[in-house]
Amino acid sequence: IDYAFAWSQGWGELMTLIIPNSYGGASGDGAYWGPKAFTSGPHYFGALAILFFVLGLVFYKGKWKIPFLVSGTLTMLFSLGNNFLFFNELMYHYLPYFSKFRTPEMWLIATVFSFAMISVFGFQEVLNRGLENKKWLYVTGGVLGFGLILSFASTSVLSFQKDGEKQQIAQQIANSNRVSVNDPRVQQSVNQVIKNQLLPAREKAASKDSWRFVILILIGGAILYLVSIKKLNTGIAGLLLVLVAAFDMISVGTRYIPHYSKVPTGFD
Repeated sequence: IDYAFAWSQGWGELMTLIIPNSYGGASGDGAYWGPKAFTSGPHYFGALAILFFVLGLVFYKGKWKIPFLVSGTLTMLFSLGNNFLFFNELMYHYLPYFSKFRTPEMWLIATVFSFAMISVFGFQEVLNRGLENKKWLYVTGGVLGFGLILSFASTSVLSFQKDGEKQQIAQQIANSNRVSVNDPRVQQSVNQVIKNQLLPAREKAASKDSWRFVILILIGGAILYLVSIKKLNTGIAGLLLVLVAAFDMISVGTRYIPHYSKVPTGFD
């Protein structure tokens, strides 16, 4: 079970679904500080996807909302692996074929798919009928307020420091200088590296993505408002929202899959 749950998502790390760089992103440059040994990048749901997910929960009354919500929530809990051991150990021993899966964080692919379906329902429902009253405005304001809380509170709530990181850096410094890891100068150097290099970079990345989330929600809310006051056609608004969502997803994706890493297919 230890092997099967090796790459478990952390509870706090679920924030990357909304704020991709809240836990540093990828491991390559030492930015990632989450509980996994290393990672190639976070699982990201998308800012407008979150907005329409919440709107879907409020406005969509169809029969498929509950099945997708349940499956998305269950797979999100599965992704926690040994960070929610009581639940996932039961699943490992008693749910057929559950023990065949590895890398629990990959369950988030199913989570994002399930929640995205609710986002699609919300998108359709709000643009077709949900802008007739002001309820959508309150929901959007709530999502925006949540984003503002994250923007202001992330630097004070998150530690931005990986478990065991101090010891790792101390060992590296001690080895390179051929001194004992308990040498006071080593500890002083470790504190300087963490305080002056790692923490500021991680805090800046998390803060930048938090404000990015707020701006995208503002843009989405503005488009919906223009539709509600009859200043924008529903079809054009839908296209604009799709373009903003595409920009959001692609710009985050290219951080971890840059253009130069693509392999030529050999076809013209």
